[in-house]
Amino acid sequence: NRLRISRRGDEEIVSQLHPLVRFVAQSAEQGGTVLYPAIAARIGRDRLAVELACGDYVVAVMRWTFEALRTSEQLWYGAASLSMAGDVLANEQAEQLITAVASNGSAWPAATATHNCAEVAATIGRTVLNQGIEAFGEHVRRVKAQNDDLAEAQLRSLDAHLANQRVKYEQLRARFLEKGNLGLARVQEGHIDRLVARVEREKLRISQRRELRASFDDVSVGIVHVE
Repeated sequence: NRLRISRRGDEEIVSQLHPLVRFVAQSAEQGGTVLYPAIAARIGRDRLAVELACGDYVVAVMRWTFEALRTSEQLWYGAASLSMAGDVLANEQAEQLITAVASNGSAWPAATATHNCAEVAATIGRTVLNQGIEAFGEHVRRVKAQNDDLAEAQLRSLDAHLANQRVKYEQLRARFLEKGNLGLARVQEGHIDRLVARVEREKLRISQRRELRASFDDVSVGIVHVE
């Protein structure tokens, strides 16, 4: 899951954002091979890295995906207290709680006897999932602004590169014409034409990927008893 580029020409590093991995994951999800769980777990306060009161908490994990000039994914964590009128935890607290449960929690079979599953599901949707959707919308706006800034910077860089290279080739062309070397002068004209074509292709690529495609999906939801 570390993003890096190989220095070897005969080696390709496959990360979580590699097209092959994304294709397999998407195919597995669409085919029902991967089913993300609804969990009921319990954990002792002494196993937490965050100070939380004892009681029951609803939790949710969402995956946000952004495809534009840069492709990125990130997990969002949410949690809210059932024991304290649905108070929503800060994102850092929610992440610490959920990661601790994933590492050190245990199953809580008695949850279905203690809570009404339909009511818990409604609470999850009303609190943490709703918070996650709102946070996703805010993050989309930030990512879009960053993507627009990146696109403008890349377009300016292309224009500057084209201008500089055109001057160089035109100066060479003029020099060859002065010497009566029409063949090499035409070579410079070819360089200019190919350069313009490459820049236009790159501008088209940037324009096509300037539109941000953002999506989210639920990774897991559940209830946690802190004791």
